[in-house]
Amino acid sequence: MLTISRKIRLPYLASGQSSKFDPETEIVATLSGNQMQDGMIINLRNVKKELTAIGLSLQCNDLLDFTVEFYRQARQQLLSSNIKLESLAATLSSNTIRLTKDMLTLSRSYEFAASHRLERNDWDREKNCQEFGNCSDTHGHNFVLTVSVGTATEAATPVLISPSELDVIVDQVLLREMDHKDFNSTVSFMQGKLPTIENIVQTCFERLAPHFQAPLKLTKLKLAETSNHWAEFSVAEVC
Repeated sequence: MLTISRKIRLPYLASGQSSKFDPETEIVATLSGNQMQDGMIINLRNVKKELTAIGLSLQCNDLLDFTVEFYRQARQQLLSSNIKLESLAATLSSNTIRLTKDMLTLSRSYEFAASHRLERNDWDREKNCQEFGNCSDTHGHNFVLTVSVGTATEAATPVLISPSELDVIVDQVLLREMDHKDFNSTVSFMQGKLPTIENIVQTCFERLAPHFQAPLKLTKLKLAETSNHWAEFSVAEVC
């Protein structure tokens, strides 16, 4: 399937009130449709105008209401031009709400500091240095963990967790164990495992997933060591 995406920024109009001091909401719309003779699916200039007009007209109490209503209106408006809205994502501060025809997702990011070293016990020091370089020495990162939880949109009113409720779960299950700790020696759930970013994010997913009850579920974790290096673990059926 061929898709095209457009990003716009507009003031977040909580309860219909706005000012120059409002934080900006970033909107990303992903569209699909048949290509025109010029090769485009749709003229993105027109998309920007239409999306901006919809966003500025909304009066909503929170980011979830804003995203759901934005999606509904944009999908209805674009269908008249034979364009399908595949997904709509709205980001405000550290929160992202993403909506498709099948899934409503909240993503929230958390920063923590931790150290680790990549060292296999069955290798000698020279072998570890050859394989892992400087990462074979203990070093630290300011990690960013992005947690995504979602629910099916089949229900008339999809149930989604609040950011504050998510904060409590993530803090109790993961952050208290990891923040300012060493993955090799003091993070209990990583003992006996090589603390690569891949192993860490998968183990975190396994620990966190049981704390959400249907219809809500953990859909993806993303763990970034730096802005250029991260790993993700997700539920296959909602990817």
